[in-house]
Amino acid sequence: MKRNTFQKAMIHEALHTLHHPTADDIYAHIILKYPQISKGTVYRNLSQMVAEGQILQLKMPDGPDHFDHTTYHHYHCKCTACGRVFDMDLPYQNELNLIRGADGFITHNHTLLFNGLCADCNNKQQMED
Repeated sequence: MKRNTFQKAMIHEALHTLHHPTADDIYAHIILKYPQISKGTVYRNLSQMVAEGQILQLKMPDGPDHFDHTTYHHYHCKCTACGRVFDMDLPYQNELNLIRGADGFITHNHTLLFNGLCADCNNKQQMED
């Protein structure tokens, strides 16, 4: 059952403001205006919103998951210097969903995470060199 609650509205606002935040980032953002909200409430609502398809949960292999309010298929980048996650300007490759493994594996969907330096960190590194 999809219920639009005040807590979910606050999470949506945080997602639009912070761009690909972690659950802790969202909690820290919301608690500034609404100190009565609990971390458990934020985590529980994030889980529900992911399950309902309202938001995406971006699994990070080397740290906390991030969340995205943009739910269509697209790719992401993670800066290895500052840790920021952002959308990759690359068309989604639907044909990759047609790949079948030799062992009978059938692909239903795919995600890609590109690791590298964001423009700000790249510029900073070049200035330091």
